[in-house]
Amino acid sequence: MSSPLSFIALVRVLLVTSFFLGTSISSSLSPPCSAGQYTESAHGDGTFGVSNRATGFASGNCAHCHEFHASSGGSEPAPVDGAASPFTLFTENFNTSATVAPYAESDNICFYCHRGTGCSFQQVTNYDYSRSFAGYTISTLTNILDTFNQTSYHNLYDIWNFYKDKSGADFFNDLSNPCVACHNPHLAKKNSADPTDPAQTCVSKPSDHETLWGDGASEQINDYTAAYQAPFFYNSSVVYEPGGSATSNGSLTPDYITFCTDCHNTTNTIYSTTLVRNLRSINWSTSGDVHGGGSARDAYSNKGTIKAPYDEASGPNYVLSCLDCHEPHGSSSKYLLRREVNGVAVPQLTVDTNTDSAWLTFCAACHDVTVEGVGNPCGSSVHGGYPMPGTSCVNCHYHGRTMCPPPFCKTM
Repeated sequence: MSSPLSFIALVRVLLVTSFFLGTSISSSLSPPCSAGQYTESAHGDGTFGVSNRATGFASGNCAHCHEFHASSGGSEPAPVDGAASPFTLFTENFNTSATVAPYAESDNICFYCHRGTGCSFQQVTNYDYSRSFAGYTISTLTNILDTFNQTSYHNLYDIWNFYKDKSGADFFNDLSNPCVACHNPHLAKKNSADPTDPAQTCVSKPSDHETLWGDGASEQINDYTAAYQAPFFYNSSVVYEPGGSATSNGSLTPDYITFCTDCHNTTNTIYSTTLVRNLRSINWSTSGDVHGGGSARDAYSNKGTIKAPYDEASGPNYVLSCLDCHEPHGSSSKYLLRREVNGVAVPQLTVDTNTDSAWLTFCAACHDVTVEGVGNPCGSSVHGGYPMPGTSCVNCHYHGRTMCPPPFCKTM
């Protein structure tokens, strides 16, 4: 028979397990306990939650990621049960030597599951934004690791390097994983399960890491601005993102503008290792950008000929969501550009295809670039003579520029 001390220790273990998983072991030992939001998260769900190792624990159990007897003082290069690792993880959290892609599974603990065929543990399917929320099923990417290992991507080292010393980011230090800058793994939900339900959001703002972003009453795009119009769902002119809904006012989409500008703003200086320069600052406010709150009409031009659903003759200066054009993790195009925009497939702008005609085709998802003359100074591939042939749209039209700065544009 066990000694009283060992029995008490066993009870304590059971109580701790019950607390984390929200289960009742026995009314004689303890009332039902709750783990709160974790059991409602994508990782903590008892049906489809994390179950990535042969631990003998049920899906969602903390022990699939954490070694409870490991210390927090060391690290190891491979997943070895019982080894010491920061945050009591079963392997190294993030390889800070991985300064640029391509990333390997061992560079980030998240990639041990969030990758495709050949992953060491639980294989998790994650499509890109164009497929999950815009219905572009032609996109064949199925996991986060492959999404990062493309032409452009959010550089994980740069995120880690930026946040480990950032004032006010108390949740992050030099042992942290860069993925947690945007995701709280204990709160994040499975948003792809219902793209039209913003309560299933998987993101947390860096400035408010302990709560989800997008699930609150004032955290959808339509709360940021009434001038938002959702783009068309892929291959449709009657339903919209996200998920092919008939609702188009942004009430079904988290406010990704506020989320993204938590980092990408006019205050933060963010260095890009891959671009070897600082990123452009973003001002999506009233005066900041013509695709944001800035006026799409100025003394030298107007907004041109715009395609549906943005084509009302007297419509507002529509404010776009960042993810209307960009992927959050990575893209086969430059600048994290999506594969599909406003219901149509767009060209992939790689180093070899970054030409004037390729950019025109991309921009033509919303802008009618075939019309030239009064009301649309852009017109043909040579801009009606401005700028010189062979240049691309982004030479003049990038975040932070006015719509048509002189002397490059015609006077209307």
